[in-house]
Amino acid sequence: MKEVNKKIGQPPHKADMRFQVEGFLLSLELRYILADIARSRIAGLNAESKEGDVHRHWLLWRSYVSFIYDSCIRDAEKAVTIAKKSSASRLVARAGVYIVRGKLELFRFEILAERTLLSREGHFSIPRRRELGSRAEERGKDAAVQMRVLEVTYMRSRPATDVDEMRKERAWFVENCRERGEKYVKEYEALTKHFLAETVYEPLSLQEKRDIVRAFGFSPTGHFYNCENGHTFVIGDCGGAMELAKCPECKATVVGSSHRLHESNTRAMEYEDISYH
Repeated sequence: MKEVNKKIGQPPHKADMRFQVEGFLLSLELRYILADIARSRIAGLNAESKEGDVHRHWLLWRSYVSFIYDSCIRDAEKAVTIAKKSSASRLVARAGVYIVRGKLELFRFEILAERTLLSREGHFSIPRRRELGSRAEERGKDAAVQMRVLEVTYMRSRPATDVDEMRKERAWFVENCRERGEKYVKEYEALTKHFLAETVYEPLSLQEKRDIVRAFGFSPTGHFYNCENGHTFVIGDCGGAMELAKCPECKATVVGSSHRLHESNTRAMEYEDISYH
């Protein structure tokens, strides 16, 4: 930069602005780590009393995490503005993806916190569940649109002179932006499925899994399986598959015939690994 500043008649360099954008993006990553730590504190509070100081602290921690995610969105937007001024189209695209991520993180955190409060108050009904699912679905559609606009804007801003250069530019966007954006859209889809499912389950603890195995009275090896969508089922007696059936949760094909498991099913290793002796 010093050498550039010495040259008479050359436009002022913009590298310092680009370094500033990189600093913004790095700070966002650090803040996401901080938010994860704070969320683990919230998870600990959820397992405790619902009254008094614990609930007040839960609300304070929730506000703090929301503030972190909101600041990430605002600073990603600032990074886009700075990158545009420095004509750094790749930084504009990268910062744009950070905006999409920030909106996802904030929405997911807030809507799951809302679900927690509804469950505590006994109001997590099917209509409310569908409402939350619809909100997640709409946000997912918005995120998909944002990613398409980001890609079109990027491709138009690149000085490609032939087809090969255009392919290289598109490949760069796919690797550095689109793949991440598609992952965020899928996270919205997962939220939608979670809320619209007929039944919402909390993860089982290790002790609960052990209790399940004990209740059946046989070794977990060769008896516990998962359908193609991850729902666990059990084959009794010898554990051999003798007939086709449908998963009661998602209607996927399960079990098999002639002691051969259906090709889409897998062994539920989280149960097979349990030793209760």
